[in-house]
Amino acid sequence: MSRTVIFSTETSPHVGRIEFSEAMGARSRGDFKCTATLGLDGQEWSAQLDMISAYRADMLGFFEEIGAEAAGWDGVKEWRSEFDEMCVRATNPGEGVAILDVWIDPSGDDWERSGTIHVRADELPRFAQRMRSFLRMPEGGERFMR
Repeated sequence: MSRTVIFSTETSPHVGRIEFSEAMGARSRGDFKCTATLGLDGQEWSAQLDMISAYRADMLGFFEEIGAEAAGWDGVKEWRSEFDEMCVRATNPGEGVAILDVWIDPSGDDWERSGTIHVRADELPRFAQRMRSFLRMPEGGERFMR
């Protein structure tokens, strides 16, 4: 099974991770399916993501963008899955730590979950590279406006 993970720093207010793993049948129909998981302080919630290629490119573009700007940026950068099962809002004031606010709508659950983890900013470019491989996109991602 293919997967990619980014973990919180030791100084994060919450111990956690964001993980994307390949779902069963991920190669059927031409769209891409995966499981997105938010692990936070010993609990975890997962959502099934089903994305056409444009939304896969947007997802990769988001992670490539924050990876390329690992030294820091102004404001908030945001990514949402195609059907809004997951949202990641990233800030990075340039102090070596990026803050990821994650919202997830777990599959089969009536309650949305959210949490914040701090990740090492220098890990963002490596995570973006792993996302490219995970999403099976040899070309770079491309962000689009909603």
